[in-house]
Order: sequence, then structure tokens, then C-alpha cells
Amino acid sequence: MIPRYVKLLVLAAVLVALAAAGARFVRGVTGDAAVRDPFDAILESDPLRRTRLRADLDSESSAGYEPRYWREPLPRWRLRTDADAIRLGASRSTAPAADPRRTVRLLALGDERTMGWGLSDAETWPARLESILNEGLREPVYQVLNAGVPGYSSVQGRIYFETELAALQPDVLIAAFGAVDARPCRADPNVLFRLMPESEIYRRDPVTGGWQPLRSIFRAPSHAEVGAFARLIDPLWRRFVGRTGVLYELYDEERADEPCRNVSLERYRRTLEALGAWTRAHGASVLFVRLGRMPRSYRKVMADVAKAAGGSYLDARESTREQASLRFDDAEFGEARARLAEGLRPGVLEARPALQYTIDGEYPNAVGADLIARRIADTHPLLAATARLLDRGLANDADAPAHERRLLRGFEAEGDFRSALDAATRLLARASDDCDTAFDVYRLRGAIAAEEHRLEEASWNFNEALRCASPRLELWMAVAGASADLNIERGDTDAVLNAVTRGLERVPGDARMTNYLGIVRVRQRKYAEAVDLLEAAHREGFQNSRSSYYLGIAFERLGQLPQARAAWRESWRLDPEGSWARLAAARLPTDIDRDGHFEHLGGHSYVFTPPRT
Repeated sequence: MIPRYVKLLVLAAVLVALAAAGARFVRGVTGDAAVRDPFDAILESDPLRRTRLRADLDSESSAGYEPRYWREPLPRWRLRTDADAIRLGASRSTAPAADPRRTVRLLALGDERTMGWGLSDAETWPARLESILNEGLREPVYQVLNAGVPGYSSVQGRIYFETELAALQPDVLIAAFGAVDARPCRADPNVLFRLMPESEIYRRDPVTGGWQPLRSIFRAPSHAEVGAFARLIDPLWRRFVGRTGVLYELYDEERADEPCRNVSLERYRRTLEALGAWTRAHGASVLFVRLGRMPRSYRKVMADVAKAAGGSYLDARESTREQASLRFDDAEFGEARARLAEGLRPGVLEARPALQYTIDGEYPNAVGADLIARRIADTHPLLAATARLLDRGLANDADAPAHERRLLRGFEAEGDFRSALDAATRLLARASDDCDTAFDVYRLRGAIAAEEHRLEEASWNFNEALRCASPRLELWMAVAGASADLNIERGDTDAVLNAVTRGLERVPGDARMTNYLGIVRVRQRKYAEAVDLLEAAHREGFQNSRSSYYLGIAFERLGQLPQARAAWRESWRLDPEGSWARLAAARLPTDIDRDGHFEHLGGHSYVFTPPRT
């Protein structure tokens, strides 16, 4: 028999739980700030897209900054939109330029990562991109429109673009969708509402081809109502439905077999293909950017569609991590990191290094947005748009050299040496006596010739490039090294010696040049000097399979066979599959068979060639 007081306690607990749930629901529907979704203040209902940013918005908030990471008072950020509900940038409005022909217009589509959740207007990556592109120009020509909307999937973004934004005729469309699309179906305060565009709430008009809402006797619920309902049922959803593993599972960005996603993989592909088709039909460029967590299958679709549309794909999430690690000791990045550390609670940055470029591990902070913008600025679609502007002769003459230098830098970084050479050639035509530009022309010609195995032509161009004492010493030394490498392969000792001599004149004692000089001395049969030079280069940290092979040759000619064998073993160890390692291994036979093959240290068979005398 259960005591009466136990029954009363259980009944009281049930009543309290029901009262709490009811109060939570009522507060959610009435818009109490304590439970309202932070997006509610900046979003409003839309008949086609379900939500949109409010027009003429000017709000300030600290949403996005979690007290467990950030010190009090929490950072506050300001969000402003224009009459078309497009977020404003750093200092310029989104009004068209006086002469649209002289403007390169970029349209950034995406979710809250594009809009800049937690960032003020001037800190978002679209605003930073506009500032970076216009830096140093007398007449700003780049206009970046920030059309990101929190919670948007690619489906909503496509409708938004086709109904409102396509009329802006962008030169470059930057679409950063996928994080919301690939998120598993689950009942949280936002995702339920974002799922609604997957429902048949709109249709294609067969005559105009436009999007039209379906007529219904039911009123679409508001964002606040759906959010309140989701918050109410989420614990039950996770407790019972989640256990089945059919509709809800914990998020794992590497899962490719998630049974339920906000937007299916096939529909995601069709949506991106539609955006790519529009850019092809209107002579624009498209760039697909990954900003959030996405499974590999969605990333592959993004890359495949970009390639098919003649555009580009950028994994900005991964490249931001890489750039942050590369710039960890950079003075500017270090200062920004120090300012961030002042706003974070003690020990947080050390425990969560990703907070140096994100707000909470997911959304970019001001540093992360800047890194993203700098990476996007040098992508092929943006460079191609600038090249089209120059080809039409619409760029300001005073700014043309700055545009050309940006094209040269960007195309070379993308590996498009021919386009980079075109930019350098146009620069040289403007200033024929500019030795530094001539250096760029010759080195790029040499790189293209070397890539196409026209080695003699490549050698001549590299030699001409080295005649120009470019102030970019690191790049100049790289060209000297490339010339030496190429001519070692050609067997042209004089050309190698020419490149090495020039390099040592500019940087006396350079380890790489010392290494090449040692190889030259081996070929000149000056073995004792070769040993000194190669060992000096190795002590300075420049050692590879080839240099170790030549060091072994020098020792062998001097009669120092143990040292020679040690050098050849090191050559094989540094690059077991390389051609120089095979040559070195051939001098270390252990078991020659009747057919002239042998087994060496790696267990691979090679034809044995006796050492030359």
C-alpha cells in the first residue's frame, strides 16, 4: 500500500510540471523576451519564404554571445537594413552607383553566417569583402550586397533570389548555403520553422514562371508561435522520437546516411543547379562557399555543381582554420586575438582555440569574417569579373594598374598562370621600364613553359627574370631556385651556376643556393669542396633526397665509402619513392640475382647499375 503522502507528492510534482509547461507555452506565444527566439526581433513573416529580415531595421543586441564564454557586460552588435531588407555595409549604402557599367556588383546569399550574426554592420564578411576589394582605389567600383537571412536553407534562398534579387543583375553570385539544409530534422525552436519551405506552401506559375503561394483556408503560424510550440515539445521529441533513430539523431557532420535532413541531398543539388544556370544565362559568375558544418556528401554536391556551372567552390570553414593557424604569430592577428581574449572569460581561449575566429565555435567573429573575406577576394569568379571590367575599358585609368596587380596576384594564387601573365603583360605595356613588372612577365612565362615541358624556353625566361633585381626578395630567390632545379634536370651546369651565383650575390650564405653550388661542384669534379658545401647546407636545414645522393657521390669519389653509403641511405629515407632515392638505392645492393635485380632496404626491385668510375 502506497502511503497517502507519497501520492500527494507525486500529484503535486505532476501539477507543477504541467503548470510550468503551460506557462512556458503562454510566454512563448505572447512574446516574453525570456523565451522568445532571438531571431524574432529581426525577422517577420513572408508568404513565400516564411521569414524575411525586417526592412529599415536598426537594432542592437548581445544575442549570440554566451555568458559561459564572455565576460559581463556581453558585447553588443548593431544591425541595420535598408528599405529592401538588405543589410547595410561598412559606410556605403546599397544604392546603385552613378554608372552601373563601372560597378562590379556582388550578391552574397546565405544564412546567419552570411548576414553576420553577432557582428556589427562593418564587421560582416560581405562588408569586409567590399572594403578589401576597394582598398587603394581612387574610385570604388566593388559593391557587395549582404542578402543573408538567419535560418535560410538553399530553397528559401532560391525563392528570395528569383523573386526579388535577380533584378539587381549581380556580376558575381556568392551562395553560402548548406549548414541549414544538411541539419537533421529535429524539434528545436528554429529548425521546425525553417523546415516549412520544404512543405508545398508555394508553386510555380505555369504562365509567368514565378513563385505563387498556394491558397489555403489555414493561416500560416507566425515565427513566434512555431518557436513556442517547438520549445514545448522539444524535450518529449528528444526523449521519445529521438530514441527511434528514425527522425532525430544527434548532429554529426560526417554522417552521409542521416535519415532525415532539412533539405534532401537531391533537392539541394537541384536548387544549386538553378542558381548556377541563372549565372550562366546572364553572363555572371557563381561562387559556392561552405561556411558551416556540412556532411561530405553536401560538400561534394556544392563542389560538383560549381564546376558544372563554370564557377568555383570554396571551403571557407576549413580555410579559415588554416589561415588562423598560419597567422597565429602574425602581429595584426595577434593584436586582434589579444583584444578577443580581453572579452573572454579566463582560460576560455586556451580551452577553445576556435574562439579566436568564431563567436561560439560555429559563427564567425570579426577576425573570422575578415579571414573569410580575404579568402573570397582572391577566388576566380571575383577575378574574372574584374577582368571583364578591364576588357570593356570601363575601369578608371588611374586605378587600372591596381586592378591588374590584383589580377596578377589572384590568378597566380589560383594556379591560372596564363591569366596572371596576361595581367602582367598589360601592366608592362603601361610601364615598359618597370623592372619589377618585367620580372613578373618573365617568371610567369618560365613557369608556363616548364609546366608544358619546354625546358629550354623556361630556362631562358627564368634567366631573364633574374636580371631584374626585384624588391620581392623571397619570390626572386624562389625563381633562382626554380631555375637551378630545372637546369639540374637538363644537365646544364653553366645555367645552374649562373642562377646560384646571382642568388648568393643577393643572399650570401643562403642554404638552398649553397646546396645547388655543392651539386655544381660535384659535376665539376671538385669533390672536396662539394662535400663542404653540401654538409654546410644540410647543417642549415636544407636537405633533400637529391642533395644526399650527390653528397654520397662526392664521398665515393674521395674514397670515403662508409660516408657515401650513409648519405645514400639518407637519400632513400627522405623520399623512398623518388627517382634520386632509386639511384641511391642502386648503389647499395644487398642481394644481386641472376637477372641483375637486387633487393634493397625498402624491399623494392630495381635493375642494378654498377657505380661509374
